[in-house]
Amino acid sequence: MRTRLRMKRINAAVIEEVVEKLKRAGHIDDAKFVKAWIEWRMRENPAGGHLLSYELKAKGISDAAIVAALEERRTTYDDFEIARSMAAEKFERLKGIDRRKASKRLYDLLMRRGFEYDVVRRVIEDIVR
Repeated sequence: MRTRLRMKRINAAVIEEVVEKLKRAGHIDDAKFVKAWIEWRMRENPAGGHLLSYELKAKGISDAAIVAALEERRTTYDDFEIARSMAAEKFERLKGIDRRKASKRLYDLLMRRGFEYDVVRRVIEDIVR
């Protein structure tokens, strides 16, 4: 919110006053925003915790709110199953190429999507074997 208001060249004191009023009124709540955003993201375009963390930091969310939300996410979503589903779909399109090349492409896809190395390794072992 602050960044958007600064871009519109609004006075810093006015920005702080507006943000505080919105927080008191309950219109700005990072925890609610992060939870809703992660739910939307996982429904529309699933990603691993690393990518979600990066995207939330870019939105100006505090590290504490991000860590709390990602911990809660771990109880709701299974990264292995999500990554496995993505990789299985991609692997179907890679059937005609060398297994090592297919493994590398799956690895790259899952790492770009923010999954942890251990999850990516397990998924590739499970799918490519």
